[in-house]
This record gives sequence, structure tokens and C-alpha cells, in this order.
Amino acid sequence: GTKLIAVDDRYAVFRAADKRSVVARELGTDRVLWTRPASGKAGAALTPYAAVVADEKPSRLAAVDPRTGRELAVLRTSANALAVGSQGMI
Repeated sequence: GTKLIAVDDRYAVFRAADKRSVVARELGTDRVLWTRPASGKAGAALTPYAAVVADEKPSRLAAVDPRTGRELAVLRTSANALAVGSQGMI
């Protein structure tokens, strides 16, 4: 019941089967790195600098450390993230 919503060469982000959270895992291990609340329509993207989780109701973009889930930035916005770098998000 889980759905893969983002993957790169190190990590994978899944929408949980209960559609109430997203879960990040390190590829090649069975270890969950972090979990954060999210709706059933949440999307995600992985960059070398952050995992970006886009959610709605309320519309929100959250950039988190892909290894730990520590919040780097949380924006209450309906905008799309176009790029994420070491110094910020566009």
C-alpha cells in the first residue's frame, strides 16, 4: 500500500499506506531514516541538499535534511519549488 514518490541514488521517499505520512529510507538498507506527517496527496523530490516535501491543506513546502529529516525550511505556500541548493530554494 505504500507508494514511491521520490528516489535518487541514495534515498527513497514513500507515501505511507495510511496516507498520513511520508517515510524516507536509505537504499540498500531496510532502515527508516525519518517519517513526517503528510496528506495522501503529498509529493516529494530529492536533491543532493534536501528532500522537499510538498503538501496541501495547508499548502506547504518543507525542505528537510535527507539523512535525518531535520527541517531546513518550511514555507506555507502553494508555489512550486524549482530548485534547491546549499544556500536556499527557488
